[in-house]
Amino acid sequence: MIRDFQVQAAKEYSMIKSLGIDDIIYKPFCLYEDRSPYIYIFYNSKNEIIYIGQTQSISNRMIKHIEESDFWNEVFYIMYAETPTLKSLTQYERYYIQKYIPKYNKIGFKLTPNLSSKMPTLVFNEYKGKEVLNYVRKEKLY
Repeated sequence: MIRDFQVQAAKEYSMIKSLGIDDIIYKPFCLYEDRSPYIYIFYNSKNEIIYIGQTQSISNRMIKHIEESDFWNEVFYIMYAETPTLKSLTQYERYYIQKYIPKYNKIGFKLTPNLSSKMPTLVFNEYKGKEVLNYVRKEKLY
């Protein structure tokens, strides 16, 4: 989902390019990288949820998991969903952690998620970047 500020930045940068000054005025960072609020879920090969997290940059967060998570080798596939607002990100994360109780989540079980019935249901999609991330991981190991 493209945010209003990204649409505005894209319009402004398009005008800069049309003036021919895009070589001296840099492209806005928000147009390079998706900074949307996401909930992501790691599944193992038995289709069990093993970890639930939140991020504003899904590709950067996955790289951090490669570098820092002891359980990365157990991750078989990843699902993610964009939350409607940054403000609701923690509420959704707490809700899903309490609902599924993943074995690698260490916090979030005792906190009340306060999910309102007005909050929309999230639609999860499969994260297709895991193959690329595994390649990155192999490169870092050598």
